[in-house]
Amino acid sequence: MKRQLILGDGTVFRGEGFGSVKEAYGEIVFTTGMTGYQETLTDPSFYGQIVTFTYPLIGNYGINWNDFEAAKPYVKGVVVKEAASYPSNWRSTLTLDTFLKEKDIPGISGIDTRKLTRQIRAFGTLRAALCAENEDPAAVVKHLQAKRAVHDAVARVSTKKRYEMEGPGKHIALVDFGAKKKHFNRTFKTELPRYRAAVRYNSGGHFTAPAGRGDVVKRPRQPERCRLRG
Repeated sequence: MKRQLILGDGTVFRGEGFGSVKEAYGEIVFTTGMTGYQETLTDPSFYGQIVTFTYPLIGNYGINWNDFEAAKPYVKGVVVKEAASYPSNWRSTLTLDTFLKEKDIPGISGIDTRKLTRQIRAFGTLRAALCAENEDPAAVVKHLQAKRAVHDAVARVSTKKRYEMEGPGKHIALVDFGAKKKHFNRTFKTELPRYRAAVRYNSGGHFTAPAGRGDVVKRPRQPERCRLRG
């Protein structure tokens, strides 16, 4: 299955498709981690983005259900040099390809990810599309230029209701701009007494996790809430 990655500046990369067969549109970004692709796929900070992995082989230790940063993946698409077809790890239950199919996320492999990364670094914010090989690049670029950027990312990745994790002592509040599992884990490792994700309540302390997906300038109420509680 052939697939195209078309950038908003008109550059076209052609490669092999894997994962879902659907089209995807989003900001193209890259990550340089040698491991941790599961964490990246489920990191709320990557909401609405097509993620390029610069490490040349992704999926080599498969997918397990313990290493996610959130309950579901947030990326719109995946770009790799090579996607491993036969993972080797005792915890692996799925291949990367099968996982992306189940979550309806398209991927492309076999492209020059080094060239793509250099282009992203030179251009900055750049929109892209993952689509079938028969799509007209000029028409896709026009669609990308007209497509609205993501403006409500924090609302989509934040918790919809307050919840608690019990412990002794005062409340420690987390203002959730897209919290990851590691924020919970590190809270307990530093022995903070109790932790809950919410926006409005009295607490003995609070922190934000993290600055999150999206431009903070477009979220003026969130910094103001933090200042009021500082």
